[in-house]
Amino acid sequence: MSIKLVTMLTMITESENKKNVMLPKTTVVKITSSAISLDEVQYRMRRRKYSLTSPRIFESSPGYCQTTVISGSKRFNFQQLYSIDLDTLFPSSNEKYDIIRKLSSGAYCSSYSIRDSVNNQIYLLKRYELKNVSPKSSLGENIYKRMHEERRLLGALQSNYILTFISSFTEYDQDCYAIKFEYVTGVTLFHLLRRFRWLEEKAVCFYGAQIVLALEYLHELNIIYRNLKSETILIGLNGYIKLCDFGFATVLPNRESKTSTILGVPDYMPPEMLIGQPYSFSVDWWQLGVILFELLTSMTPFFAREMFKTHVKTICLNRFEWPNRVSGMARQIVKNLLNKEVSKRLGCTLSDASELKRNLWFQNNIEWTTLFDQQYPAPYKLKSLDPTNNATILNSIESRRLEEYETTVQELTREDFDNNYTQDNKDQFED
Repeated sequence: MSIKLVTMLTMITESENKKNVMLPKTTVVKITSSAISLDEVQYRMRRRKYSLTSPRIFESSPGYCQTTVISGSKRFNFQQLYSIDLDTLFPSSNEKYDIIRKLSSGAYCSSYSIRDSVNNQIYLLKRYELKNVSPKSSLGENIYKRMHEERRLLGALQSNYILTFISSFTEYDQDCYAIKFEYVTGVTLFHLLRRFRWLEEKAVCFYGAQIVLALEYLHELNIIYRNLKSETILIGLNGYIKLCDFGFATVLPNRESKTSTILGVPDYMPPEMLIGQPYSFSVDWWQLGVILFELLTSMTPFFAREMFKTHVKTICLNRFEWPNRVSGMARQIVKNLLNKEVSKRLGCTLSDASELKRNLWFQNNIEWTTLFDQQYPAPYKLKSLDPTNNATILNSIESRRLEEYETTVQELTREDFDNNYTQDNKDQFED
């Protein structure tokens, strides 16, 4: 971000400161078209078309679920992690596989579903295609740095809530670096929102609690994820989540260390990052607050039609518009996670994730031990789809939703919108 933008945002900020229930086995979400606003339509279109800074990996991944429950956790130290030789991370390989289909693609990275020619198993393959990228250029240095950091971390992580790393290798004949993962059937939370618009509160709590467990594991290893958004949260056939895409993650030397890199999707970037302040784990808890709001309401809290205005709202907005159906406890936890003062933000104490586990909203809806063992009934179950079939249920859902949005926008009236949303003037970032 430019110094001019940081200065403008800082000036705006200074100016503004002056003036016990079990989840059901299935959750039925009623879709009503009367509350869809023009902003919401534009928000969805922007999220689909906006070229994300991180590779858009695994946004569609139908296939067979192979869930591995892991009881322990692998630990490492900072020095050992960064002493690994890069040639060791991506060795030359003669791995043989058949590409089933392309799942997604970015400027320099694509993902595929593949079938191993030896064991006939299906995997996910993430390929960095860098044929036209010079490692000595500014762009090349950044891409190689992110790629190497992601690979280092993936080899050290082992959790139920993180996509399992299988292997990595170099394909010199195509100038490609490849990372192979377990194949998880399912969709992302963003796909789920495309289908249902918003989720019932108990379902949001179910997914939010799993994100807390994932972040707890990462933070114990001094890792900041920095890429928490609905597109990077996979849902398997068992209904539980797995985080993917660690291209933005970084490991700190110790708990007191901070970083100041500005990166991510505008809708999820915290104010301390936007104004150039050093930060650490606070970024992840802010992004959790954004996701909870998005799952509850169908939109991110600081959305604006222009990116710059999104940044301004992130720093200056003091209240939200809430649907009437959202409880006071849910509003309160989101408010506490989106506290612009880092020292007062939920999760940003020495207790870290334990602070969220004690929150009444989670305690009233979740039994943490049962959830950790993945014995809790999931609110949504996904059908097993043939991974070789291109005509997936996701494609049909998206096309139907686009048609519905276009029809609804034409019929939308301001009265319809006002009847479904209220301005909660008491929900402010004030202590």
